[in-house]
Amino acid sequence: MRFKRYAKKIKLGKAAVQAAIISSIIGAILASTGGGRRVEEPESPVMRVIVSPADDAAVKRAVRESQIIEATRIYADPESFDPGLLSVHWVAPELGGRATENIEASVARLMTRGWRYGHESRPEIFEFRRVALFGAGDEPDYAEVHTREKWFLPVYDKSGDLIANRNMFLGPFQIDYTLQRINDRWLVQSTSTPYAR
Repeated sequence: MRFKRYAKKIKLGKAAVQAAIISSIIGAILASTGGGRRVEEPESPVMRVIVSPADDAAVKRAVRESQIIEATRIYADPESFDPGLLSVHWVAPELGGRATENIEASVARLMTRGWRYGHESRPEIFEFRRVALFGAGDEPDYAEVHTREKWFLPVYDKSGDLIANRNMFLGPFQIDYTLQRINDRWLVQSTSTPYAR
């Protein structure tokens, strides 16, 4: 009698395990197919390489100007920093820009230390190694830029004394940039530039 009860429990256990396996297989199939419904994913536009000498020149100008302004205007006078200046050369964070927060953090660090870059800061080397333009239509709206840069960046304290034991020459570095074309202007979206510390 006890054996029959045990046998019934075993059969019930096997049936429960088999049902659970079948249920999980069906669930996996339904999950992979969207529960039996076809889910239409929006198609992303296909980006292609676009050759445009005018945009190539505009992208190079945007990269170089943004870096010179960052070093010789923003970091040379951090106490007078105007965040509105950033929108002239950099993509806003709400539009996907990733450089402006780093610049603002660098300004805050310089102000905390009472430091500033010298007005004589300048690029010693600024070579464009590669510029690639991309777009979904006839005109490019995205760019990738690779440069080789070396900078002369003296740093001064509040009294105007040069900070000792600090390397004034930074680089040469290989720097990567991405840019977006917004309202017919090329703006820096992100960069691997070493920020002011």
